[in-house]
Amino acid sequence: MDKYLAVGEMVFVVMVGVFVNLVAAVGAGVALSVIVFVAKMSRSPIRRVRTGATVRSTRRRAEHLAELLSSEGHRIAIIELEGTIFFGSCDSLATRAEDLADDGAEFILLDLKRVGSVDATGYKVLGQTFQRLRTRGTTLAFSYVTSGGINAEIAEDLVLNGVPEARMFESTDVALEYFEEGLLLKLGADAGPPGGWTLSDFGKSWGMDDDECAILDGYIGRRRFVEGEFVVKDGGTGRSMFLVASGNADVSILTPGESRRLRLATFSEGTLFGEMALLDGSPRAAAVQATGPLELLELSYEALSELGSEHPEIAVKIQGAIGRILGARLRGANALILELGS
Repeated sequence: MDKYLAVGEMVFVVMVGVFVNLVAAVGAGVALSVIVFVAKMSRSPIRRVRTGATVRSTRRRAEHLAELLSSEGHRIAIIELEGTIFFGSCDSLATRAEDLADDGAEFILLDLKRVGSVDATGYKVLGQTFQRLRTRGTTLAFSYVTSGGINAEIAEDLVLNGVPEARMFESTDVALEYFEEGLLLKLGADAGPPGGWTLSDFGKSWGMDDDECAILDGYIGRRRFVEGEFVVKDGGTGRSMFLVASGNADVSILTPGESRRLRLATFSEGTLFGEMALLDGSPRAAAVQATGPLELLELSYEALSELGSEHPEIAVKIQGAIGRILGARLRGANALILELGS
């Protein structure tokens, strides 16, 4: 679009020069450039607005917490920005943020990944908006901007205009995780047993009674890992599903042609992983690595098969739990695809 506009400007100036004179052509070119510049700078910097109901961080949480975030995620709003935050456009951004707060957003994130620059007026308006929203109990934060890191100059000017560094994050994913924790805390959500999840905690969340949990215990293995240790590696052929009793584990893949790993998700206490390998025996699509002391409960394919033969009612409840989790992930992916396509 900008390329065609530039060609149009050039043609217009040439025509003025041919049919009028050179001085008029220069004047017309300057005037047209000013008009185009002001029009571009006055354009709203808002690329799109999304909510935490459809966009989630890569941290996987226990089923009851994931369901709560799905139902209450509209309280989180993500405003993706682009271009320049300029004196002619920053007021519309501030108005949109306050409108979202009026509509019930308690956490608002400004994604600066595609922002090229911010002028002095833009910084002032962002600082004023931060203060106004804080006064009314709404948290405003910024992503892809950190002091001494990404967009460090923008971070410094935001600080000068009253925005604390604690509200600046290296990515939208990290900021969303912070917002989700804040929302769950505000909702008074039960994060789970203080000493970590037991097999009984998992079993009861799947609809089992005490007797069934006691039976299941005979089919479960227990494994411990230290920070940095791999639970499974890319392409592995093991057919076990793991339940996170305590600690956290990162899911990652090797980037093509590079030796570094790209983190895809983090599993928290009360979650499970490896269910696809358990069900269909497919190779592990990614590696899972402990981020600290990690305790897992392991259910192997052989144990599940034996359980299905001896106690089919318990095996059905496990399969139902896996189905609900896979269904929730699929619904989340579908919602995101629909939103991106709209």
